[in-house]
Amino acid sequence: MSEVQNHLGEKFKETIAEAMKTGDFRALNTLVTDTVTDALREADFQANLSREATEKKVWNSQRNWQDKKREEEKSIEQIQTEREERERQREEHRRQNEEWHRQRIEREKQWEEQRKAQAAQNRARNQAGVGTPRQATASEMTSLVKMEKKGSVSGTLCTVFGGIGLGFSGLGLLVQLLLAAFSAASLSAAILPGVLSLVFLEMISYGNGQRRRLQRAEKYLELCGTKMYGVITEMARYTGKSVRYVKKDLRKMLKAGMFPNGHLDDKETCFMLNDVIYHQYLETEKAYLEQKNLEEQAKQMPDTGTAQDAAQTEREQELHSMVAEGMECIRHLRDLNDRIEEEAISEKLYRLENLLKEIFDRVQEHPEQMHRMHKLMDYYLPTTLKLVEQYAEFDEVSSPGEDILDAKKEIGKTLDMINQAFVTLLNNLFQDAAFDAAADAQVLQTMLAKEGLTESDFVMEKQ
Repeated sequence: MSEVQNHLGEKFKETIAEAMKTGDFRALNTLVTDTVTDALREADFQANLSREATEKKVWNSQRNWQDKKREEEKSIEQIQTEREERERQREEHRRQNEEWHRQRIEREKQWEEQRKAQAAQNRARNQAGVGTPRQATASEMTSLVKMEKKGSVSGTLCTVFGGIGLGFSGLGLLVQLLLAAFSAASLSAAILPGVLSLVFLEMISYGNGQRRRLQRAEKYLELCGTKMYGVITEMARYTGKSVRYVKKDLRKMLKAGMFPNGHLDDKETCFMLNDVIYHQYLETEKAYLEQKNLEEQAKQMPDTGTAQDAAQTEREQELHSMVAEGMECIRHLRDLNDRIEEEAISEKLYRLENLLKEIFDRVQEHPEQMHRMHKLMDYYLPTTLKLVEQYAEFDEVSSPGEDILDAKKEIGKTLDMINQAFVTLLNNLFQDAAFDAAADAQVLQTMLAKEGLTESDFVMEKQ
């Protein structure tokens, strides 16, 4: 299986590279179509296996019901303890899911407001006939990010009045020095204008420092861009300052209140402009720590533990890792969507985001469906992100040629095909759940009939 996946992955890479060089995406469309078809066939095959397994479960439940009942009576205390532990774990998992859903809904509302503001700004810029810039300027960013220009007024006043005062005090100092040189006047008269000159020089220095700090803050805004965050090392490289200087500078700006919603992460490696990005970072960090803790717990698990508990822990680790990776892909897809101004492509990407959210929500609620997600995580998502990245680069070309326009059309067609494939995958997930519910109902009916608790049994006893 791993050899087949590696071969398919290499084939995707070669096809994408060839499409990027030639601008012809027909071969890539064909490959995506064939792969989607194979995946759906495999999903149907797995569904058939699931149905056969369920039928076998029904048959076994009818044959072994009495044996299982006698076995449960022997170890009722142990089973009760295990059941309580499983209930506790399920309750904790349910509580975490509810909290995660609540936070996600709040973040989506804030993201939607930011996307609308960005789209309105892009439309206004296009209607004004201004060329599309690829990096937001400081003035554009201040309309999206709350920034207080602390020290702007005081810096200007200090510079102006310091310059005026330095002129008068300097003139007075010069007069006193000349009088002392050509007459018997004492140099003590030059002390006052000298001190005043130093004070006014300090005012000018302070004013210039405030002005330069404001310029650096605007530069930091430009470097963060529409993605609303910046890496400290990159910001230091583009500003020509040291990493230590940038960290200290940002801490002072945050303390002064220049970025009311700004945040530095705990390790001071990333600067975030608003609460939405910061909460998203905290959630990703929390998911990473939870996964790391689960791995540590798995390593410390005693050998006397049951194989079922070990398998359950491994499935939970895989689920957390898959959901965290999926949310990171959705975030990256949203960042790319913010760079693209074409409404048709943006609508397709919005639909793709919603489909992915529904798919990951479904898998998180039903971890037994994880086996259907391998091709999605290994091939479809990386390939989709690669295509959208290439489209965003094409969209930045101010005067695109015919080859670029044709390539953008082919990528748009491919996105339609990928959306349809994800719709099919989501439907298959719900179809399996419906079949499992029907199978469980059949098992319950069989058990009730075994115990003589069905309505037909009551009627027969009454007669």
